[in-house]
Amino acid sequence: MLDKKYQEAVATPLSPVSITRKTKEYIRNHPLMHRGSVRVFTGLIYTDDEYARDRKKVVAKKWP
Repeated sequence: MLDKKYQEAVATPLSPVSITRKTKEYIRNHPLMHRGSVRVFTGLIYTDDEYARDRKKVVAKKWP
């Protein structure tokens, strides 16, 4: 069984992650720390503002 400190660590929720320009620059400057998808590795991810803008644009389109 897990010790109490590990149970608390697993049960604690993570804080929400926000992607900003500073986050993208940090990823571009330290690419080996951010492995996974090629888009993340190269810093080609949407910021929260870009995502919200594009989402608003898509949701505003009328359906046929």
